[in-house]
Amino acid sequence: MSFNTSLFLLYFFPVFLILYFLTPPRFKNLMAFAASILFYAWGAPKFVFLILGILIIDFWLGDKIYESTGKKRKGYLIASLVLNLSFLFYFKYFNFFVDNVNVIFTALGLHENNFVRVALPLGISFFSFQEMSYTIDIYRGKNPPLKKFTDYALFVFLFSHITAGPIVTYGALADDLIDRRQKLNNDYRLQGFLLFFIGLAKKVLIADTLGVQIDHVYATNPDHLSSLDCWLAAIAANFQLYFDFAGYSDMAIGIGKLLGFDFPTNFDFPFSAKSFAELWRRWNITLGHWLRDYLYIPIGGNRGRGIMPYFNIWFVFVVCGFWHAATWSDFCWGAWCGFIVVLEALFLLKFLEKVPSVVRIGYVFISFMIGVVFFKIHDVKLAFRIVEKIFSFHGMALTPGLYPTNRFIFYIAIAIFFSFVGVNQSIRKWLNQFFDVSDSSALVVTSKMLLCIILFGLCLAEIVSTDFKPFMYYKF
Repeated sequence: MSFNTSLFLLYFFPVFLILYFLTPPRFKNLMAFAASILFYAWGAPKFVFLILGILIIDFWLGDKIYESTGKKRKGYLIASLVLNLSFLFYFKYFNFFVDNVNVIFTALGLHENNFVRVALPLGISFFSFQEMSYTIDIYRGKNPPLKKFTDYALFVFLFSHITAGPIVTYGALADDLIDRRQKLNNDYRLQGFLLFFIGLAKKVLIADTLGVQIDHVYATNPDHLSSLDCWLAAIAANFQLYFDFAGYSDMAIGIGKLLGFDFPTNFDFPFSAKSFAELWRRWNITLGHWLRDYLYIPIGGNRGRGIMPYFNIWFVFVVCGFWHAATWSDFCWGAWCGFIVVLEALFLLKFLEKVPSVVRIGYVFISFMIGVVFFKIHDVKLAFRIVEKIFSFHGMALTPGLYPTNRFIFYIAIAIFFSFVGVNQSIRKWLNQFFDVSDSSALVVTSKMLLCIILFGLCLAEIVSTDFKPFMYYKF
C-alpha cells in the first residue's frame, strides 16, 4: 500500500485515524501496530512473518544486552548486528553478487550460474537500520530496552515510516513509545494534517509531473538527444528526487504527529546550501545522522593521520550509495558525492569562500545534479553517456517531441521557487514556522485547514486520473 493511492487516502487512513482516536491511550500502540501489519501485508504479505520473527529475536537480544556484562554483552550485540546485516545483505545484494559473478564467468568462457532471483522486502533498508539502532543504543547505555514487544515492534514497523523513512533511531523515539498522551492534542493533529497534505502535493503535483518529462528524455536514444534536452532532464531530476522524497518524509512526519510522535526533520532546504557538505547535512538528515553515529565515528571519523580521515568520509558515501540500491550506478553516485565532499575538505571549500553566494549555490546544485543522473539511471554506460551529452554543449535546442508541456513549466517554476527560497533566512524561518499552529487565531487555523482540503482535492483528482507512480525510495 502506498500513501499516494485512493485506497490509502479514502479507506485505510481515515478508518485507521477514527479507530486510533477512539482507542484508549494504553491500547494505542497495539492498535497502530495491528494497522501497520495490515499496511505492510497489503504490499508484501510473504515477508510479514519473516520480519516479525527477526523483530522477536532482536527484542530478546536487546534485553540480553541490557542484562549482561563484559564479553557476553558484546556477543549479544554482535549477534544482533550479524542477524540484521545478514538479512539485509542476502535480500538486497545476493542478486547483485551472482549477476557480477556471471559477468566474470562469461568473460572467462565459463557457464553462468542459474539461480532463482531473490525478491526484495519492502523497506528493508530502513527497518534494518532502525533495528540496529535499538540494540546499539542499549549497548551504549543511551536507553534501556522497552518492556513490551508491541512497543518495540511499533518503533520499527510503524506504517508511517517503515517503507521509506525517515530513519528514526531508538533514542529519538523511546519516550514517545512509552507515553505520549500530552501530544495527543489538536495542535499536533493540525500540524500532522498540514505536513501530510503538503507532502502529498509535493509528490503528486510536483515530483510526478516532472518525472513524466524526465522519463521521456531518458527513454530516448541518447544519440538523438541534444545537450539542452539532457540539461533540462537532469535539472528536473534534482527537483523530482527532492520533492518526491521530501514529500514522503513530510507525509510520514505528519502521520507521526497525528499519532503523537515527534519524528525528526529530514530535509532543510538543501538546495540553498553553499557547499556540497552542507547540502548533505540538510538532505536526508536522518540517514546522515545514522551513518555518522553508527558508521563514520566507529570506523575512526576524522581521527587518524594522512589520508585516513578523508578515506573515512569517502567510504561512508560509498556505503550510502550501495545502501540505496545494489547497482554500480548507485556506487558511482555515492563515490561521486564522497569525492566532492573530500575535495571540499582538502582545499575546495577555502576557494569557495571567496566567490559570491550565487556561484556557490550553483556549483552545489550542478555537482548534485551529476550524481542524480547516476541515481536515476541504473545503467552506468547510459548515465555516463548522458553526463557526456550534458557537458558537450552540442545542440543547444530542444529535440522535437521532447518539448516540455505548459504543466511541466508551471510546476518546475514552483519547484525552483520553493527549493531556493530558503536562501533568505527570514523566509526560511517563516516557512519552518508555518506548521506551528499553537496560539494561532481561528482565522489562521481555518485558512490552513482550507489549504489542506484544496491540496487533497487536487491530489486526489490527479491520482484517480493518472497511472500509479510509486515513491522513488520504495525500491530501497
